[in-house]
Amino acid sequence: MVLAPLILTGAPLGVLFEVSAALFECAGVLLLYMTVARLAQDAHLGFFAALTCALAAVGHMNTWYSFQTQLSTQLYTTLLLSLLVLRWPTYRGWAIWGSITVLFALVFLGHIGSLINTACVGLMIIPLLWWRARNAEERRGTLQILGAGAIAAAFAGVFYYTAFWDLVTTQISGVATVGLNGVTGRDPVPRSVILSVIWNEGLTVHYGMFPVILALVGAVMMSQSPRYRHTILPPLIWLILGIALGQGLLPLITHSSITTRWLTFAGWAICVASAFVFTALWRRGQAARVVVIAMYAFIAWQTAVVWADALFLRLPPPEPF
Repeated sequence: MVLAPLILTGAPLGVLFEVSAALFECAGVLLLYMTVARLAQDAHLGFFAALTCALAAVGHMNTWYSFQTQLSTQLYTTLLLSLLVLRWPTYRGWAIWGSITVLFALVFLGHIGSLINTACVGLMIIPLLWWRARNAEERRGTLQILGAGAIAAAFAGVFYYTAFWDLVTTQISGVATVGLNGVTGRDPVPRSVILSVIWNEGLTVHYGMFPVILALVGAVMMSQSPRYRHTILPPLIWLILGIALGQGLLPLITHSSITTRWLTFAGWAICVASAFVFTALWRRGQAARVVVIAMYAFIAWQTAVVWADALFLRLPPPEPF
């Protein structure tokens, strides 16, 4: 739907996919910088969040596989989170609230994994925001988020997912009776393989490992800071990381390789939260700056290997999950 008007230019559809993928990925980096820098009133925080997003291999892996829906959905998710964070708790006006509703719908329509993960975060954050609300304005903002999400979910369900309702009900009943592997017809994956893939192809290749580890420290720093304690940012960060962790551990129980692209979904939270630690280290002196540069060099090296293998050896990167 987004690319349809551009077809009128006469450009081949393949070219439109390539150009739009590049624009989606680059716009996401710029938007991340603008959001974090404005929220924190600190250009360094915005810079490190955007730098992690730009250097991490996960975005390039999506582009390599030409996952158009995933690339566009990542941008819509970034736009949605930017509006929710920067405007909290005031979403008054049809322009703001309507934009949030449309972005919710685009996320729900873009990728089934994003629908599942976003819905899980939404179902948990609404009661949390209501419980911690300090005034009527924050309660009103919580209800506006709930309304936008509910309308978008209803729209996506009625006008899109009902077309696959028979498949959905069959899959659900199959999972309940014969399990996920029985439905998909795939062999069970040993836990040792799952853990190896999560560590090597996941945490190491997707993000260069360091941002994931530092994101947990950054989330703690953010939660303890008076500046962010009563904003929507800490709950969003913790719930996104928590849902991603839950989805990541689920295969250890199901022994299935089916994924909701949970590690890709966590990218926004990883980039934002880790930026707090990168910024704090950068300001600790020359020795700490060397450590920061070394960590980013490792992140960039992982991405360089992904591209070198693909360009020179024709080896595909790990499929982003």
